[in-house]
Amino acid sequence: MEQRHAGVRALVGAAFALLAAVVSSGCIYEAAEEEKTEESASALYDSPQLVGSGVLALQAAQNLTQANGNLWEYCGLVVRKANGQYRAGAPVTQNSQTFCSASISLSAGESVVGYYHTHPAGVDTEFSPEDIADAEADSRMHFVACSDGCGYRYDPATNITSHLGCSF
Repeated sequence: MEQRHAGVRALVGAAFALLAAVVSSGCIYEAAEEEKTEESASALYDSPQLVGSGVLALQAAQNLTQANGNLWEYCGLVVRKANGQYRAGAPVTQNSQTFCSASISLSAGESVVGYYHTHPAGVDTEFSPEDIADAEADSRMHFVACSDGCGYRYDPATNITSHLGCSF
C-alpha cells in the first residue's frame, strides 16, 4: 500500500513540476474571457500553432508515463479553436501499455485536429504501423513520445514524420 501512495505522490509531484515549468517558460496563452469554457479555462496546452499545443501536451503525457514507472500509455486530443488557435486536452490513461483512448468537449466552431500519446518501456521507439494507419484514417496530426525520451510528429497530409527532439 505504501508503494502505491509513493507512486501517487511521485505522479502528483511530476504534474506540479510540469505546471511550474510551463508557467515559467511563458508557454501558457490566456484565452479571451468570452471564449473560455469550463474545460479550456486552465489553458495549459493552448498555443497559436497546432504543433505547439501538441508538444506541450505530449511533454505532460511523457512526464506522467515516466512518473508511473514507464508502465502506461497516456494520450489526448488537440483541437483547433474557432479563433484559429489550438488547445489540447489533459492527458488520460486506461492503465494499459499499448492502448489509450481520449475524448474532449468541443465548443462551437471547434474541431479535433490531432492526437498525442506516449509509448512506455517495451513499446516501439517511434510510430507503430497502427499509429500511422490511425493518423491516416482520422486525417489528424499524431504526436508520440517514446520511452527513450524522444518525440515525433506524423502529418498524414504529407506522409512526413518529424523528429521533435529528445528529452524535450
